[in-house]
Amino acid sequence: MKKSVLVALVAILALVFAGCVRMDLNVEVNKDGTGAYNMVLAYNAQYFQEDQISKGSDEPIKHYDYDGQDWIGYEKSQDFDSWEDLANDLQGLKGAGTDGGSSGVFKTVTIEKKGGLFGTTYVFDAETVPVSSGDSSMGSMDSYVKFNINIKMPGKVVESALENAEINDEGTATIKYSADNATTVHIETKESGALGIILIIVGILAVVAIVAVVIIVVLKKKSNSTTDSVDGMYTAPVDNTSDPNSGF
Repeated sequence: MKKSVLVALVAILALVFAGCVRMDLNVEVNKDGTGAYNMVLAYNAQYFQEDQISKGSDEPIKHYDYDGQDWIGYEKSQDFDSWEDLANDLQGLKGAGTDGGSSGVFKTVTIEKKGGLFGTTYVFDAETVPVSSGDSSMGSMDSYVKFNINIKMPGKVVESALENAEINDEGTATIKYSADNATTVHIETKESGALGIILIIVGILAVVAIVAVVIIVVLKKKSNSTTDSVDGMYTAPVDNTSDPNSGF
């Protein structure tokens, strides 16, 4: 009987606190080797107080409006002179905890660039850390935490290891963070190089030139064939003798 009551209470709490924590993390990787991120971590004001939120950060507490509801939280932004510094800071970044505390977001982060003749490829690899409630009776933590990770890199996204990643034409991949399980993140973007574009243009011009030469040769052969046919035609001699009956 007690167990049934406990299960019922857990189910009610899960419904009450569903989606009570929101987090948006925007990571930007620049082609010049610099980077930046902006993070907003907010809690539903119906269930959390400002003093609870302030325990997790030294940032000033702000109020946010999500779908007409009041949320409280904080925002953190930082610029970096190198990808290495960006990756190291992301590994130390703290995310959401349902008790107003925080847990790590990334276990590992690597950012690299691969140059080639036809362009440059940028690679972002990471592994996320699931949110631990410390209480298995709470069920799925995805019911409590809504977390999006937006990764923007130069060029267009050409490869993503995540089925649920949303890709746009501006080189940004949006990842739905799983609070229950570790997620392997792999995003690749590609930016066409100037040399590659030049070679493509040269190749197109070469093809056009070859086609033009072929057309000229074919037309010339056809013209010569017509001339030879005219030269080989038999022309009957003209009889200039006057017809005696013609009167002339």
